[in-house]
Amino acid sequence: MIRRLALLALLALAFPALGAAQSVDAIFARGNEAFLGEDYQAAIEQYERLLEAGVADPDVEFDLATAHARLGRFGPAILHFERALALRPGDDDAEAGLTAARRILAERRAAEEGVGEILEGESLTDAVYGNFTEPVLAWGLVVFELLLVLTIVWFRRSRGGLRTGLALLLVVEALGLAAFGVGVLNKRGAFREGERGIVLVDRSELREGPDPRHPERGRLREGDAALVFEADETGEFVRVRVGEHQGWAERAAVGTI
Repeated sequence: MIRRLALLALLALAFPALGAAQSVDAIFARGNEAFLGEDYQAAIEQYERLLEAGVADPDVEFDLATAHARLGRFGPAILHFERALALRPGDDDAEAGLTAARRILAERRAAEEGVGEILEGESLTDAVYGNFTEPVLAWGLVVFELLLVLTIVWFRRSRGGLRTGLALLLVVEALGLAAFGVGVLNKRGAFREGERGIVLVDRSELREGPDPRHPERGRLREGDAALVFEADETGEFVRVRVGEHQGWAERAAVGTI
């Protein structure tokens, strides 16, 4: 399942503080070696060291998701497959892994409760722009802005029938500019109240306040999509919404995409 066996030396140069013995490529190689040896917990520990060092790479996220899935931890697997897709939209392997993890959890719920449903929580704008990264959308925004400015200058200097064609072109470019602008805002969460998240553990308590002594409002279910809002003063609890339910959950129970 591991698709790439090394991060390039360029990544190691980007994180010199790790030192030669703890360079990014060496840590990634140790994680891959552990994965191939079916020591998935050791592989997870190595991949998480890369994330802690600031590495944002879809291959690391994919391998981490796969290792969690091999251990039957489908909540964390879904989280990291989602992160892999956020970094590399349209990745077929990550899409397949995400679908498989959700299907297994749904089948498990159906066997236990008679109803198998995983909350995915994708908005319309997420669906529209899901196959684009923020840098791609930002470049599209810049290109359409430049084209719009050039066309306006051309329009002002033109005469006769050419102005009609340029006017239509201006409309198209304005629509393109708006579409890419909305895409960038969507990637930055402008149309969501909180951060996208995934429930990592099964049946974690959802409480009325950020304290274990507060009454329980319900239970979170592994793999469900969530919106994550602010943390409490201690950082141990976060306010979340899952489906129609809202309350406070332990920070470790929910991961953000």
